[in-house]
Amino acid sequence: MIPVPSAVSLALAICLPGTTPSPVALAADTLQATYHRGIPYAEFISQAEGRRELWLSNTEGARLAPDMLERTRALGSQWYILAVTVDACSDSVSTLPYLARLAQEAENVEIRMVAPTWGQFLMDAHTSPDGRATTPTVILLDAGFRKVGCWVEQPTALQSWWLDPDPQGTSDERFARKMAWYENDGGRETVREVVEILEAAARGQHICPQW
Repeated sequence: MIPVPSAVSLALAICLPGTTPSPVALAADTLQATYHRGIPYAEFISQAEGRRELWLSNTEGARLAPDMLERTRALGSQWYILAVTVDACSDSVSTLPYLARLAQEAENVEIRMVAPTWGQFLMDAHTSPDGRATTPTVILLDAGFRKVGCWVEQPTALQSWWLDPDPQGTSDERFARKMAWYENDGGRETVREVVEILEAAARGQHICPQW
């Protein structure tokens, strides 16, 4: 059974914690099948209920730095972004609209959104730095649907204090600070990190917490 977060965990922005991670062999045909089980971003948005207004506003307001788009197009070939997510996740709504904009504007990138129903094994195989299976879990695939990198949950600049083992402030204060960080960042760090992972993949280097 796919674990479902309680109202309390959502309020604290702990996005869909999963089971203890275990090694999973990720064959290209499995990844391709999972990708095609996903839905296009526009369809995901049309169905979103959790955090709907923020999904819509972030999608409408998403803008890319010109150099990010240029660098992505310069990669050539074809790349796929497979994002495991749920609409209620505060980290997903604050990051995925910007990756969707990248896929919309860069002709060599496509994105699909898949529910944990089909993507739990990806969450379990690619955990956050503190060992959680979480959303969003973003798997980057090449033209042959081979995994070439991954990106999990949050940009590094945010994660560096969000995962502090000795956090300062109440849960509500931390959540407000996190969402303010996302609003100020406007997706820049998310897009930059993912583009850098794609560039590394084009050089034959794989960036991913777990393989």
